[in-house]
Amino acid sequence: TITLFWCNLISGQVNDAELWTGISISKKITKKISANLEEQVRINENISSGKSVFTDLGVSCRFNKSLKISGNYRFINRARNNGVYWISHRFYVDLRYTYKAKPLIFIYRNRFYTEIGQEENGLIRENYERNKLELKFDLDKKFSPFLASELYYFMEKAEFRKVRYTAGVDFDLKNRNELSLFYRIQREMNETNPDYSYIIGVGFSHNLKGRLNKKRKKDQEGSE
Repeated sequence: TITLFWCNLISGQVNDAELWTGISISKKITKKISANLEEQVRINENISSGKSVFTDLGVSCRFNKSLKISGNYRFINRARNNGVYWISHRFYVDLRYTYKAKPLIFIYRNRFYTEIGQEENGLIRENYERNKLELKFDLDKKFSPFLASELYYFMEKAEFRKVRYTAGVDFDLKNRNELSLFYRIQREMNETNPDYSYIIGVGFSHNLKGRLNKKRKKDQEGSE
């Protein structure tokens, strides 16, 4: 432990432990279109100080069993070094492809996002592309282990900025509830002394029952 401390001190590398917690609610609007709302709190500085709080609202459309596209808006409060939070706005689009070869499920997600926020030097805007690969295990149980890796590509400078490695388990609970637990290692890229984050994640989600525009049987018959 002492040796590791001195090595990190000399190299300038920063290791940090974080806790990410979130809760989300989703609702089907039609058979193929759904809406979701998520609230998340992230804590860093060895799980001692607030890092960010955000609210995420989105709509997704499933074309078939494999392909889904979604658009989201995220309102973010991030902590500065002086303890003051600054606000940014993120707009992003996801394209998600799923391939099942039981007991394995392969998931690829491509995300483009633009984030606009106020820094000390003025208004900033950043554009990223994120590519994520996930391998999930369908064991016919109430739980599903998964592994994932994700790359952040900073479009303005045409370089990779961050990589994530994740291992976790999704638990299928009663009454359309789901609990997700994961452990994530996050590392900066293209930095002389990259920062490492070791993240524990806990997420709870609930799928509201039914669809908003579900037609009654008589209405369907009358339209035929």
